[in-house]
Amino acid sequence: EGELDRMLAAVKSKRYTMARLKRISMCALLGVTEELQSAACADADYGYIRVLGVREDAQELLGELAEKAKLPVVIRSADRNALNEKAARVMRITELAHRIFPLARPYEFGAEEDAGRRLVTV
Repeated sequence: EGELDRMLAAVKSKRYTMARLKRISMCALLGVTEELQSAACADADYGYIRVLGVREDAQELLGELAEKAKLPVVIRSADRNALNEKAARVMRITELAHRIFPLARPYEFGAEEDAGRRLVTV
């Protein structure tokens, strides 16, 4: 049991469940504020579509998706660089969360490895 677990256990109550305390801690660590959450829900500029994989026989649909989607489509690294400031901020937070997650579950791979992976085709 680590220091964080002991601290969370010490403040856990009926009002503040362990799950809620963990969410609060993660938001604090990632710098996610209530204002950011509200803005991201209300403003499409914070959004993007991250394509993780596609069937080999459907690859031609990626161009159509990128052309017709109302949100930017991220397929490769260059697409990340083209995101507006708001969407890029959300992507950075997501990648940071992916880097932190393996600290608790070392068998998982992080965002750095995920970002470097090629598009999965099956």
